[in-house]
Amino acid sequence: MLNVVSLAIGHKYYQYWTVNLCNSLKFHSPNVHFTLITLGDLKVPNIFDEVIQIKEEDTILNGKFCPAKAKLSLNKYIKKESIYLDADSIIVKDLTPFFESCQNTGKPYLTEVHGYAKKGDKEFKMMQWANIEDVWEHFKLEGTKFPGTNSSFQYIKPGKELDKIFSTALNYLLNSPYDYRRAPMQWGKGHHPDELYLNGAIAKLDIDVAHRTPFYFPFKHQARSEFWKGKDIASYTELTDDYYGMSYAGDGMSVSRFGERTYDSEMTHIMREQGGRHDYKIRLLLKRKYMRG
Repeated sequence: MLNVVSLAIGHKYYQYWTVNLCNSLKFHSPNVHFTLITLGDLKVPNIFDEVIQIKEEDTILNGKFCPAKAKLSLNKYIKKESIYLDADSIIVKDLTPFFESCQNTGKPYLTEVHGYAKKGDKEFKMMQWANIEDVWEHFKLEGTKFPGTNSSFQYIKPGKELDKIFSTALNYLLNSPYDYRRAPMQWGKGHHPDELYLNGAIAKLDIDVAHRTPFYFPFKHQARSEFWKGKDIASYTELTDDYYGMSYAGDGMSVSRFGERTYDSEMTHIMREQGGRHDYKIRLLLKRKYMRG
């Protein structure tokens, strides 16, 4: 069975995102078992197959809301082989073949890796969450390369190997938090990015977790050319030929018109086919990115 998990904490609009994600998955992959990990009461219709309450302590660091701590605690809550997808995503075709491609690697954990920095590099555009010259000392690394991950997608197979990856990353966050003010770019509104600590754990453990992403990231051309691989896509056919869905990473300010238009047209079609209505439209959702409460 295709198991998919998503996380919705902070602003209630992240639950709105997951309604759309879940509906798109159930439309294209009817065999999916969708699990929502959230904190507190549902503010949306319960269309999910399973709802798991995350402990509030796993969302707080030094008295402040910390999404990174929640994502680096996923292994505590995911107890079966699953694909984790960020809430701000949509699926446009059956995800089962992608899940099977992950399973066929035999690895306990996979995510997207944009590239690697080498020790001695002065900059690393594929990872903006720290000064790349800092990471070798900060994470006490002996290896010679440092990955740049994007954790919008993660393949998770529970077990000791998986727990080692997550516990190493979480330990870095809890005991060696990086001063994100030194980073070329800050994540969200002054939050720690989970990917930085995941990168540190992957480098420390010297493991290969790279797998192609299922997602197209519909950024405007300038943002794509600076930080993201891949071509600009202008048609639904191109999208479904090459990808399984779209993910709206970032602050929502750099989304292309194609990304906005396709999200709403796809969800409108899906909801009409199911006898419903597309209520949670993309522009409304993008305005609340990174917000809490």
